[in-house]
Amino acid sequence: MSKEELQYIKNQLSEARKNGLLLDRDSSLIARGKILEMDAFSWQYPTIEVLERTVLSFPFNVLWIGNPQEIQALIDRGNIQWDKLITLIYDTLEKEKDVNWALESCVKMKFKPGILLFTSSNSNTEYNARKFDEFLQLVQTK
Repeated sequence: MSKEELQYIKNQLSEARKNGLLLDRDSSLIARGKILEMDAFSWQYPTIEVLERTVLSFPFNVLWIGNPQEIQALIDRGNIQWDKLITLIYDTLEKEKDVNWALESCVKMKFKPGILLFTSSNSNTEYNARKFDEFLQLVQTK
């Protein structure tokens, strides 16, 4: 992702903050560098409106690892181009589809150019974020 594209996303977040759509805790979109040959980002507690604008602004296809509530909320808004978005949904009713499953699955689904987006906004957010950090350390050292 170019510096201009990253600046565009930062400007979107700044504009959302000005308009009162974004709280301090929502502003934690973090660029994580290249992971599995994709530009990687993590985001705790994204607001759906800002998440939607961010996903729409990404210049490449997005592999999004998120929970069912976030993904359903974005579906309900109806503005996403689903042909540019691949989702891995964790914390579903199926016990084996937890955050570990999603992270392991994304290794098989990598593509370039692409964006890897990890979001978490449920009661397990701290645990999920820790698991994502561990995953990043693991794949960056290979």
